Amino acid sequence: MKPEASTSNDEPAFADAFPFAERKFREFIEEFKQYGLEVHRGLTLKRGTGLLCYYGLKDKNIYLSLPDPKSSIGKLQVLFFRSILGCKNNEELFEFMELLLPRLIAHELGHYFRHKYNTFKNDLWYEEQVANQLATAVTKHRLTPSQKKRVIEFIKNALKNIEKEAPSKLVAVDSYHSPLHALNVSGSLPAKELESVQLMEKLFSISAIDVLKRSGRLETTCLDRLEQRKSVIKQFNKNYTSNTVTYFYYQLEWLLLDLESRENYYVDEFVKTQLQRKIPLLPEVQPASSPKEEHVLACFKAHVETTGLSKTASRYFYKRYRSLLLELLKNSRNHAKKQRVGRSPLNEQAFSILEVWDEKESDDLDFAIQLAPKPLQHLFPKKIGKSLKECVLTEKSLPHATDKRIWRHLMKKKKDEGAKNSINRLSLLDEIDIYRSLPADILLNFAHTMCKAKYRKGETLIWQGSTNDDILILVSGHLEVLVHQREKEKIIGEIRPGEVFGEMSFFTSQPRIATVRATRATECFVLKASDLRLFAMKHPIVLMHMARGLALRLAASAKSQAAESA
Repeated sequence: MKPEASTSNDEPAFADAFPFAERKFREFIEEFKQYGLEVHRGLTLKRGTGLLCYYGLKDKNIYLSLPDPKSSIGKLQVLFFRSILGCKNNEELFEFMELLLPRLIAHELGHYFRHKYNTFKNDLWYEEQVANQLATAVTKHRLTPSQKKRVIEFIKNALKNIEKEAPSKLVAVDSYHSPLHALNVSGSLPAKELESVQLMEKLFSISAIDVLKRSGRLETTCLDRLEQRKSVIKQFNKNYTSNTVTYFYYQLEWLLLDLESRENYYVDEFVKTQLQRKIPLLPEVQPASSPKEEHVLACFKAHVETTGLSKTASRYFYKRYRSLLLELLKNSRNHAKKQRVGRSPLNEQAFSILEVWDEKESDDLDFAIQLAPKPLQHLFPKKIGKSLKECVLTEKSLPHATDKRIWRHLMKKKKDEGAKNSINRLSLLDEIDIYRSLPADILLNFAHTMCKAKYRKGETLIWQGSTNDDILILVSGHLEVLVHQREKEKIIGEIRPGEVFGEMSFFTSQPRIATVRATRATECFVLKASDLRLFAMKHPIVLMHMARGLALRLAASAKSQAAESA
């Protein structure tokens, strides 16, 4: 393949590439510091002589090899890259490289951190997927829609040039880290079926590939490709970078899938899952199957004792008290059924309603006491006072390790980072209308699942038209909401700390309807759609509260638009 001759002098552009790369390198290092990732003092981006961008295992530096059009070897390199990438001239090649450079650098930083924190494995295919996840986390949302479109055009054009020399047209797709998203992007797995398979995988700990194989929904050709996935990955590990063109083909196809996939990645997610550096949090609390009266009393007393120390902890203990009391009621109802000594008017639907609580509204326990058996009525809020005076609260009285640690942290002033961090996250969730009234065990689950995301002033969090269903909670900062109409941007709203956004796409699986941008340094918590669907399956009340919050916001938006047009 002979590329067309360059029509302009592109040497200055190539000369500017390395300073641009160094700037991005420093920006990424500063960004990663915010997530607790420090680099060693001497880490440098150096000029290399190898394959475009690579991490030096011996000296632990990152090398970037850029062709120098002034030298004879550089001219050959330029011709090589233009040939395999299908670029018409040096200017087009530089444009492509400039768009890819941030990803290449972030990818190698992924390798660096895996080595630094001793999590690097011998499986080179896996390490490439992990490094790509970090690269996607810091570059995908920073591409404007026009830049993303341009990169995709470049990649597809390059793949057409390379695929003649690649082992198979679908070999890179079949080796993508997520077969679900690869099939979704290729059109073999609709978005709704993708969600269903993800849910099955999380609920029953069954691999997504096994679910797909048994579903009967995929064509024989797709099933055959899934069967061959292990051998494809094995072949990649065997060859790795021995064939430059094939290696480029894999990386470009994986990048295309990353850009077109519905899935987003986050730096904090990489830190927790790939570096095993999780922020200390308290253990999740599983609903008690057979609580005792002393547990109920202990949690209520802890609620009273911590009132002046931590509003969040006090609310936590009151919710724990309610959950334990409701479980006692369920057990008494079941016992009555077995003994055939009467029926409790409290059915499952009633328990679902009683499960939620918000101090801004009346407590339904005040009404439920009339339906409770007499032996349990002294445990209800209006009658618990006498029993509480006789209750001596000690650490052993509390039913769960998490309850004990929160109480000890506040009452005994014992330093506990897990308790401190959990209370902080619960405090945030307490400020959000749609989550405030949920039971303590659900909110603790959320606290574990949420990942942190930080954005600079002027940075875009969500692009209008993008396809992703994650939900975000603004912790600090300020966001503006914009829509693009006739090539112009119009601000239609704002998001303040404590507000949730992104639910519309979660419910509809449709592209984002607006752009969300930071007007100052911003921090969010992210609830990934795949995790949230699992929560909703276990606790349908979560969906009801989310739908209520979305409906209220849509109603307010409609009212505002009506006022403007009046």
